[in-house]
Amino acid sequence: MDYGEVLSLMIILGGLYVMVAVISQVLSTNNTRRKLAEESVSAEQIEALMRGTTDVPGSLKMGIITIAIGVALIGVQLMPEGMREQPIALAIIFLFAGAAFLVYHRIARRE
Repeated sequence: MDYGEVLSLMIILGGLYVMVAVISQVLSTNNTRRKLAEESVSAEQIEALMRGTTDVPGSLKMGIITIAIGVALIGVQLMPEGMREQPIALAIIFLFAGAAFLVYHRIARRE
């Protein structure tokens, strides 16, 4: 497998993952709303519960992720010339992005 095939496969699998995550979120939210409505909870209370409360802004998440991907790209550029085209370079970028998501989750949970 060359670099283009690996990249195509990762994009397809990533898209499939996002699709499954969105569908499961929508189904879960709808089931929760329906159960709350059956319990005769007011519409205002349901909206307040579904909206969620987080004090950590979404721009913090994007900032952390962007910095992590930037650091990963710098690291990839420091790799020997032959390794830059290998799948390991792309894996390093995704590893740093995943670590950034974990850092953000930890910050958001603490707030």
